[in-house]
Formats: sequence, C-alpha cells, structure tokens
Amino acid sequence: MPVELSTIYTSRLSILELKSISKDTLDLARPVLGEIGPVAAVAFATLETNNNAMGKGMMKPKKSSLSPAITQAAKDRKTRWSEITRTTTTALKGSNAAKKESARLLKLFLEPCWKINTKPVNMQTTLYSELFGLYNNDPEMQEHAKKVGVDGLLRDLEPVNQNYGTLSRMRSSQEATDGPSATALKNTVVENYNSFCIAIEQAVNHTPSEALTRLFEEIDG
Repeated sequence: MPVELSTIYTSRLSILELKSISKDTLDLARPVLGEIGPVAAVAFATLETNNNAMGKGMMKPKKSSLSPAITQAAKDRKTRWSEITRTTTTALKGSNAAKKESARLLKLFLEPCWKINTKPVNMQTTLYSELFGLYNNDPEMQEHAKKVGVDGLLRDLEPVNQNYGTLSRMRSSQEATDGPSATALKNTVVENYNSFCIAIEQAVNHTPSEALTRLFEEIDG
C-alpha cells in the first residue's frame, strides 16, 4: 500500500512558519540529495530558491518610501478632476447661453474621462495623458475651457498626472530591483513545498531505499 506524508495545511501557515518548515525539510533532505531522484532533486532546488527569496522578502519594508507621495499625488489628481467636472456641470445649468454652450462642448470632449475616478489609478494616468495630448492641440477647446473657467485647473492637472506617473514608475522599478515581497511569494513556496513532498512520496513508493525511507520518516516526524 502506498505511503503518504501526514497532511500539513501549509497555506494556513504564517510566512515565518512556512519559511521555517521549508528550511527544516530542506536541511533534512540535503545530506541525501544525491539519492532522492531527479524529480525530487528539481523540486528541492525550486523550493530552496523560492524559500530563500521569500526570506529576503521578509526583510523588505512593508511599504515603499514612495507610497505617501504617490497617495498624495493620486488624491490631488482626484480633487482637481472633481473640481473640473463640478464646475463644468454648474456651467451647463447656468443661464449664460454662450458659457452653457462651451460647457456642453467641453463635456463632450471630456466624456471619455468624465467618470475616470472609478477606474484603476494606473489606468487613469494613461487616460489623462491621452486627454491632454488632444487638449493641448485643440485651441478651440482651450477657449471653451477658458469660458467655463476650468482652463487653469486643466493646465495644473497635467503636471500632477505626470508626477503621479513618474512616482509610480519609480516605485515599480524599486520593487523590481528589490525583488518580490514575502507575501507575493508565499503561494509559490506553498506549491513548491507540496511538490517536493509529493516527489518524496513517489520516490519512496516507486524507488525505495534506506536513505529515502529515513528521510520520509524524518519529514513525517
């Protein structure tokens, strides 16, 4: 009858507990690495690589130093856009016919971004950039914005959006340089640990040896 290791719900472990049990298992297997078979050996190497990476990830700051500035830039961008849409809507309801017509045309122009605050923040950056690309090359629309009273708001919003994009790219680059966080690697290590245990079970059942049996018992202990 095939033997199986006792079930360990590794996905329920904390990152520290997962790192510890993975390291202990690797340390048990290391002395007999040449006897566990090629499949288990590959699983061993994969688990070791990702468990070490998760350990390094545990030492990373939980929050990027750029996060406060990014949060503030996103808030600033949202506030400015809300003021633009509010002012345009107010002009649409006004009694000044010329201003009302400018507001109507401006709203049509801004329509692709009108509810932009409901979209993911990184998508907003691209949408704003596309909008300003059109706006900056449309003198007539700039005149309509001036009549409505949002030309200054639109002018000021562009560098705010650019700043958000720059900060976001800097944070992404920083995270890429530092490597993934421990949290991001946890599920991978869980899968790697389970794969290694399955490989050991298969090796014990199909190509048993004294070293494999002893390793199996130690892991199961």
